[in-house]
Amino acid sequence: MTHYEVKSQKELRAGMGDGLVEAGRRNPNVVALSADVKGSVKMDGFANTFPDRFIQCGIAEANMIGIAAGLSLCGKVPFVGGFAEFVTGRVYDQIRQVMAYSNKNVKICGSHAGISLGEDGATHQTMEDIALMKVLPNMTVLVPADYNQAKAATMAAAEHVGPVYIRLGRSKMPCFMPEDEPFVIGKAQILSQGTDVTLIACGHLVWEALQAAEMLEKYGISCEVVNIHTIKPLDSEAILASVRKTGAVVTCEEHLMNGGLGDSVAQLLARTMPTPQEYVAVDDRFGESGTPDEMLTNYHLRATDIMAKVYAVLQRKAGAPQHRYCQSCGMPLISDADCGTNADGSVNHDYCKYCYKDGKFLQDFNMEQMIDHCVQFVDEVNKQTGQHLTAEEYKQQLQQYFPMLKRWNQQS
Repeated sequence: MTHYEVKSQKELRAGMGDGLVEAGRRNPNVVALSADVKGSVKMDGFANTFPDRFIQCGIAEANMIGIAAGLSLCGKVPFVGGFAEFVTGRVYDQIRQVMAYSNKNVKICGSHAGISLGEDGATHQTMEDIALMKVLPNMTVLVPADYNQAKAATMAAAEHVGPVYIRLGRSKMPCFMPEDEPFVIGKAQILSQGTDVTLIACGHLVWEALQAAEMLEKYGISCEVVNIHTIKPLDSEAILASVRKTGAVVTCEEHLMNGGLGDSVAQLLARTMPTPQEYVAVDDRFGESGTPDEMLTNYHLRATDIMAKVYAVLQRKAGAPQHRYCQSCGMPLISDADCGTNADGSVNHDYCKYCYKDGKFLQDFNMEQMIDHCVQFVDEVNKQTGQHLTAEEYKQQLQQYFPMLKRWNQQS
């Protein structure tokens, strides 16, 4: 696979700010508006460079959208900036009525998007903004992967005619995309070629997907990584070409499972090429306060979580090699080294080494005792599968799973 290195840690919102200044130099009609947060959304550089082309609207996002729509009628190219939660959800009616419906040439820059906003908490963390924006006719939705791509996306949005939503994070994230790489709206990027599974990601999770692909490569699993920086219009051709090759999909996004990138991919595949798909996304929850790292980990948006979903989707893939599981405790058997042994020393692929050795079960337990015993190995399960299970979560899984296993079926 293609390996990427972190060149620096930068904020995506800063990429937008620098891209906006460059767009302003190229086009004197580019103007910027802020809802009293020009520093937070990194529009201060534009305001300092072009003070006569910057409008401070105050904490009045709905009014800001109306002003921007009016400016677009005068030939201007307005960029409005604010927290993603407030420049989408709070002013949705204005966006629909005065922007999207009449196809106004206004660009919305939604900073502080996603769960990685961190300590500001649920009221400021938006995980439904992609869903809100992509369903609007005429709206283009961009979700760049790092600082460099955010800068390029902003300049591309300035040249695009029509309403655009650009989704941006607050925190410093790995900067790994090439500088000055052209940003083509609606054209996906194949970041790494693969044959076993397609990882389709956007925003901050593109880097996590690349890390997951590198780790899975060590286990002999070949991942194709696709950066969907444009949610709408979706690059259907690139997605179908990749899925046709791999036969399995994991979508990765810092957004609610409902209505995001995963749903767009699922709709496409359902209509044209039904394919096993797993989601790495937030499952019907609001956010909470915590550091960005804590939030991405606690909401299962890390590379290890992507790995776990890859293991799951490969089990559903037609014709794919199936991972084995111990028929006593359910432990994943990734290789023969995890398996038990028969009386003659040969490998027994039905049971793990913790349960079965030299033709005998190592524990003479009933089912409930065996479940309690297996919970001791939850750290090993997490390591093998890439999950983040607590002991109690693992125990609940085992209570559902054990009755299906060969050893306990034979006893019943």
